[in-house]
Amino acid sequence: MFVHFYLFLDASNICYRNGVETSFML
Repeated sequence: MFVHFYLFLDASNICYRNGVETSFML
């Protein structure tokens, strides 16, 4: 349960960072 939760947070954090970096590059 905790592992799945941390994996979900890590995935969402990576998606958020990628979106921010992409918006700044544009």
